[in-house]
Amino acid sequence: MPLNKIDRMLAVLIGGLCAGVVWIGLDMRGDAGVFPVIAGSLGGLACLGIGLDSFRRKLPDESQLPVAWQRFTLWCLCVLGLLG
Repeated sequence: MPLNKIDRMLAVLIGGLCAGVVWIGLDMRGDAGVFPVIAGSLGGLACLGIGLDSFRRKLPDESQLPVAWQRFTLWCLCVLGLLG
């Protein structure tokens, strides 16, 4: 599976989680929901940027870079920590 498709799928998945965090934050009473709304909005914007960047046209002779599993794992753990 090409990396662009993986990026799009992860951006949609994590963007949906961020939208859920914003939804929950908006239902909280008082000022309790400010941080979840801000964190979810920033996460959603980051996912939107990743999704739009994945549509960037690649040249046919451009080689695919190997997946940086350590960076990918750290990124996912940071997002989950922020949502948690």
